[in-house]
Amino acid sequence: MTTASSKRNGTFFCSFYLFPILHLNIAGYHILEMALDPITVDLRSNLFITYIST
Repeated sequence: MTTASSKRNGTFFCSFYLFPILHLNIAGYHILEMALDPITVDLRSNLFITYIST
């Protein structure tokens, strides 16, 4: 009985906690990417300008 309940709890844990976390991580990564995009573009252009000027 304990193994069955622990297995059910494990499945519940996986479906209830891990899937939203993965989903949030993907969404969070996209938000972070969007937030960092202007910064990275800025850095790239600055590096490119520095590279050209040297």
